[in-house]
Amino acid sequence: MTVFRNIDALINALNGYSSFAFLIAFLLLTISVFLFSKNRRHSLLFLFLGSVSIGLAFALIDPFLNLWDEKFHALVAKNLSDTPLKPHLLNSSVIDSDHRMWINNYIWLHKPPLSLWQIALAIKIFGANVLAVRLPSILLHGLTTILTYKIGKIGFNAQVGFYSAFVFALLNYPLELISGAHTADHIDVAFIFYITASIWAWMEYSKTKTLKWAVLLGVFVGLAVLTKWLVGLLVFSGWGVYLLVYRSDNGMKEWGHLLKSSVIAIIIAAPWFFYTLFAFPNEFMHEMSYNSLHFTNVIEKHTGDYLFYWDNLKTVYGNGDLIAWIILLSVLFIWKTAKERKYTLVFYVWILLVYSFFTLAQTKMNSFVTIVSPLIILSVVALIVYLTDLIKSNLRFSVNTLIINTFVSVLLFIFLIRPNEILNNHNLKTKDGIAFKKKLIQTKAFLKTGLPGKKNDIYFFENTFFYEYIDLMFYHPSLAVNRLPTKDEIKRLTNLGYKVYVLNNSKKTEAELINKSVTFIKKH
Repeated sequence: MTVFRNIDALINALNGYSSFAFLIAFLLLTISVFLFSKNRRHSLLFLFLGSVSIGLAFALIDPFLNLWDEKFHALVAKNLSDTPLKPHLLNSSVIDSDHRMWINNYIWLHKPPLSLWQIALAIKIFGANVLAVRLPSILLHGLTTILTYKIGKIGFNAQVGFYSAFVFALLNYPLELISGAHTADHIDVAFIFYITASIWAWMEYSKTKTLKWAVLLGVFVGLAVLTKWLVGLLVFSGWGVYLLVYRSDNGMKEWGHLLKSSVIAIIIAAPWFFYTLFAFPNEFMHEMSYNSLHFTNVIEKHTGDYLFYWDNLKTVYGNGDLIAWIILLSVLFIWKTAKERKYTLVFYVWILLVYSFFTLAQTKMNSFVTIVSPLIILSVVALIVYLTDLIKSNLRFSVNTLIINTFVSVLLFIFLIRPNEILNNHNLKTKDGIAFKKKLIQTKAFLKTGLPGKKNDIYFFENTFFYEYIDLMFYHPSLAVNRLPTKDEIKRLTNLGYKVYVLNNSKKTEAELINKSVTFIKKH
């Protein structure tokens, strides 16, 4: 079979550390399956460790910062590790920059700060390196796996929760976010976690109706907004609809809890936005306007028709034309598989709202709808478990559950990680990826060893396609700019005590900028 040949090629393509992490993940996840019926707590521990291990495997595949957008997020996070309340991309403001250009500006408010603060903390502890950038995503992915189990246990049953968590741990798309292979990378991993955490808090609240869970829900919502804007309020939509549909004697009390939860979310998220409004008004107003345009305009060529997110189901959850139809059928059958009708209602609200909103939005990106991926997985697994139990109840002979579960787990491990996708994204020997990936590796080696990299050095890049100036600033305190300097600019900078370098120079450029104060560096 093609899939097994691809696994063989995949093993040959991965570096040794990544292959070892894959092996450890496989063993840990297999042990979790064996333990599930005997010791649930230990089973979940192994499930978490297995999820972390496979996240580590993906984090180790590429030894360089990826495009898009990982290297930009990494640089801003590195700078936040020194100035937590001053997010900036360029290492210095000595060069004038356009605040409207998020790939080449100084103050950087293109995304809220929480996920970048997390990376900044890792960089502060472990230094400016690729693994430190990806470490928070590894841990949050593992925690999302456990939250998926908890949501499934409450909304369906423990078996559905466990196998849904198992599936999420192995699902290729979130794992590729950890590797930086997809746009928004670590920000989306964090966003999925905080949205899932807020949903879990509501599920717990739905059982007890106690204020502590409403408070925790508000905390998670506030953190979600601090990760990726107002979509972080998603959980309130399901909660509000639930209170409108299922009226009870405690209705006013529950509305009061919702209000208190909302206030807590505002208290957590609002200060940052007020602070940046007054501290960086031009940048703040531009980003607010830019964000609003995503709904009415196609931003940065991220376009698609009304079937974009229908086709996207195959991108996120697996190849094959049946994938989308299986997901649709599973979501429609939540009314049959969920433990209670209230869970059916809120699941429908959350899933339909996300897909409807982003379908209507003009800007479309694959990761926008991944915030409900744990709910999608739960609905599919719930239907499979429901049908499996139905079949088993009509069989006239007993089935060895342990053998079946092990066999299914192995198949899931093979098909969910999608060796084809990993090879396309990371194998340096593939025809499509070789030039791009080799260029990035050479760039990293060059930037780490081939430049002086002092604080008073300024590098001007000519004709850079891979945004090497961002890599340079991540590994060095120097300032780097994605353009050539003017003669007046050279004079001003040298008078201020800066050393000016020009990279990727042509003979024409060197002749035009001939100046004893400029050092020309020819890249090979």
